[in-house]
Amino acid sequence: MSQATQRERTVAFEELGPAEEGTTSDEVVIALSPGFGEMTTETLSGVSHAEILREVMAGLEEEGVSIRVIRTYDTVDLGRMGLISSNLSGSGISIAIQARGTTLIHQEDLLQLDNLSCSHRGRCWCPRRSVRSGRTPPGTRKARVRSR
Repeated sequence: MSQATQRERTVAFEELGPAEEGTTSDEVVIALSPGFGEMTTETLSGVSHAEILREVMAGLEEEGVSIRVIRTYDTVDLGRMGLISSNLSGSGISIAIQARGTTLIHQEDLLQLDNLSCSHRGRCWCPRRSVRSGRTPPGTRKARVRSR
């Protein structure tokens, strides 16, 4: 693999301390599992974590929202990651991503397993689907995202 290709397939994280509750109403939090980009660097289908994160963030940027990335250390349970991160999000909306590629979109006032969207695409992940993960689910933009 060439050096340029290898560089594109990696992601570096800088720890900034404990995640705090967001204050801007347009913020969406992306929650990463403990092993995402650390213990493993690819999904079950071989797609790099860097590419997944880049594509999800691109989808969110197209929606015009602000983005904050956090890592959950106390759980790899996707429902729990979604609940924790949506409670930290300024808009109350979050996207949780496991290292194997499974993603979930959650809203803060929903129960842990009552999420807006869950995608079990660890084995068949592709960039187009990931960009869609970063977009607001149809019919939820005005009804679900609210100011605090």
